[in-house]
Amino acid sequence: MSKKEFDKNEFKKSQDKMALIFLILFIMGIISAICGLFVGDYAILGGDCSGCVATTDPADYYGKYYTEMSNGVTVIFEFDETECTYIETNGVKENKKYYEYEYVSAANAQRKFPNETYEGCDAIVVYLDSSYNNGIVLWIIEGGEGETYTFRIGATDQTVKAYETNEGNSDNTNQEPEEDGDNEENTMQTPDYYGTYRYDSENYITFYEDGTAILYDAYGITYLTCEFVSAETIMDESYASSDYVIAVYNDSDAMYFEYYTDYLALSGYYRFYKD
Repeated sequence: MSKKEFDKNEFKKSQDKMALIFLILFIMGIISAICGLFVGDYAILGGDCSGCVATTDPADYYGKYYTEMSNGVTVIFEFDETECTYIETNGVKENKKYYEYEYVSAANAQRKFPNETYEGCDAIVVYLDSSYNNGIVLWIIEGGEGETYTFRIGATDQTVKAYETNEGNSDNTNQEPEEDGDNEENTMQTPDYYGTYRYDSENYITFYEDGTAILYDAYGITYLTCEFVSAETIMDESYASSDYVIAVYNDSDAMYFEYYTDYLALSGYYRFYKD
């Protein structure tokens, strides 16, 4: 068999062909790496790349957090394992909304909602719509590992704190209304709670002996029915600190005022004092 003669042109063609193959493989490798990053994000985010990437959720911040706005409205964030209940109230009426939320690490919070003031702070993002691009960022400035959490709203620097109850303080101890000792069953005697109770100059309620009440607030005047009842009949743990409540309601609204000797408390937080 005759030895094949070296062909310079053929050799150059083969070298060019190999270089092209290596270049294609190199480009494909870069594309694969990039795709791997995006696939990772989708896996972590559950298929939605518009939100933040969650870190390990400590789940020890569940509860209610309050902040007072300049217009006298109180904003409450209440977190549980499934959603955030967002409440706006003037002390008498409440407006509730329910949102998805996410606990995120400091790095991922800065990636989505950059704010140099809170670098290094983990955050809770309350998403206001399904796009996950519009939300209230609550930066965690205190708390963790069983401690009480304190937040700052990123857009306004408003401090948001957990409500600290006065339970156990001598000046806030519930005193039961007098009971009728002549009745062997010790039936509760309804106290003289009738009259006007004020939260402030614009928000107050008047109770009448005929079982009606009139509520005055920034929204106008609301006519209600009222009833003095045992707190046990309400079947709501949020009123457990009081033995008796005044239930007020109509076709669309219902509220429960905890009864104390010196004042009424709405939602365990807003005190109404009798004129």
